[in-house]
Amino acid sequence: MAQDNQVSAILNQTDLDEIRSAVELIQSKLTFLVNLTPLERQTYSKMGDKTVAFVQKSLEHAKENQNLVPPFMNLDEFKKDMNLIRNLSKVLRPINQLSEGLDDTIMLAGHESYQAALIFYNSVKMARKMNIHGVDSVYDDLKERFPGRGSNETEVEVTEDNTEEENTEVLV
Repeated sequence: MAQDNQVSAILNQTDLDEIRSAVELIQSKLTFLVNLTPLERQTYSKMGDKTVAFVQKSLEHAKENQNLVPPFMNLDEFKKDMNLIRNLSKVLRPINQLSEGLDDTIMLAGHESYQAALIFYNSVKMARKMNIHGVDSVYDDLKERFPGRGSNETEVEVTEDNTEEENTEVLV
């Protein structure tokens, strides 16, 4: 079985350091970001596209008709909030795309790494079956990933979906 490899990349330490510095720079510019609790996230209104349009129109009308703005409403803060939403959205979109790409790449690289580990583990089991010298310690260390599976009397092959397929052959 040939190993399918879709991700073949190296992120060297210099690039990693530069990326981390760029992230730190972004964080240093956004010191005002808040961290909501789950309850707060449920409580506060969420602004979808239609709501953003409504809020934007309300702000425009409030600026043009200040006689209708109640005295307890701070129009300047309303403007600041809308500008912040607009500007943060311009930052969030590419960061979300970057986050999705990072997530997908980590998932695929993890999948490929796990597949390679399973291929190696099955090779170790075959070497153990053939009584290859020195393989027992490697086998004992790796078999801990699959506790309670199989027994000393049957050979078990670990497959991609974390299941084991029993062969009826008896181990020697």
